[in-house]
Amino acid sequence: MVYTGAICGCMTTQSYRDMAQRLVNAENSFIECVRRDTGFTQAQAETVMAYFIKHKLMKLNANDGQFYVKHGAFLERDVLTRALKQAEGKA
Repeated sequence: MVYTGAICGCMTTQSYRDMAQRLVNAENSFIECVRRDTGFTQAQAETVMAYFIKHKLMKLNANDGQFYVKHGAFLERDVLTRALKQAEGKA
């Protein structure tokens, strides 16, 4: 079976859109988890997420739309607070 470029391009574009949406879902899931558990603001939770990703303490998975931390202890309140201080340069 031969596929034309138009058909393949359309299917490929949609799959990339789906992957991008799953990454957004993973980000939102992490931010909501941090906000719920710590009471951080949206901006503070995003700062912690950026810090975790930069230091490879967390990964966002585009296949299943989930976030994964290297260790569950990274989601404890005191660790998140310290990460926020480090990210803001206040440590």
